[in-house]
Amino acid sequence: MTEKIFGTSGIRGDIIEKTNPALAQYLGKALGTYLEGKGTVGVGFDYRTSNIMLRNAMVSGILTTGVNVDDLGIAPMPTVASYSAHENIVASVIITASHNPPKDNGFKFFNGGREFIRSEEEYIESLVKKQKFRIAEWNEIGSVEQVDIKGPYLKRVKEFALSRGEGSKGIRFLLDLANGAACNYTPNIMRELGFAVTTINSHPDGHFPGRPAEPSPKNLGDTMKMMQDSEFAAALCHDGDGDRLAVIDEDGKFIDQNRIIALFAQDEVERRGEGL
Repeated sequence: MTEKIFGTSGIRGDIIEKTNPALAQYLGKALGTYLEGKGTVGVGFDYRTSNIMLRNAMVSGILTTGVNVDDLGIAPMPTVASYSAHENIVASVIITASHNPPKDNGFKFFNGGREFIRSEEEYIESLVKKQKFRIAEWNEIGSVEQVDIKGPYLKRVKEFALSRGEGSKGIRFLLDLANGAACNYTPNIMRELGFAVTTINSHPDGHFPGRPAEPSPKNLGDTMKMMQDSEFAAALCHDGDGDRLAVIDEDGKFIDQNRIIALFAQDEVERRGEGL
């Protein structure tokens, strides 16, 4: 294996040519080796058709090093990322190709709530290429525990939103969920905050039958048409793993995503009281 494994945002590729079970198991072994066979790793995934295949391969690789696994099941990327900041959790991994086509899949690693930095990725990649892994003794193999993170995660999101004064009864939103990992998350929290929501593309399906997973203007034509002359305040549109957010205004116009990022950045600066 000579080609570069990690790209600009984790690992992505065709499940036959690149992100296959063999790579998943090697990555699991490399991660466990990097962690020196200690601690617990959270593993989550989205609805892609190859999710269980790759999850099982990666988990088996991690366990062989002596590291334990918390199986997080299907969850959005922000949820899996935040799990890596939990006490006694040394890292987390999500198996997803984000907004790529359904034939692709991939892996993204987190530590302390942040994505692995380049040096960490390079070390994992070097272990995979050299095939030098820690192997635990038979009585030191890791164990797996099923963990439900949805409830605790949404509780924290709700508490944070209410602390910022968010929530207003009666305001209507259209949610385009891309048949992805946020289907059972975003509508729940929006309703708990008092908003009225209508959903489209909201049945989970790894084939992404409603529209391509990337929430770009060319893929959101139907949603933009629905917003025209509607009573919705805005449409919130996700990608396949729920970490991207596109916003369409009440007139059906796509709002530049840089403006959305700037709005969140401004709120964060105000919240922390820094940079003002």
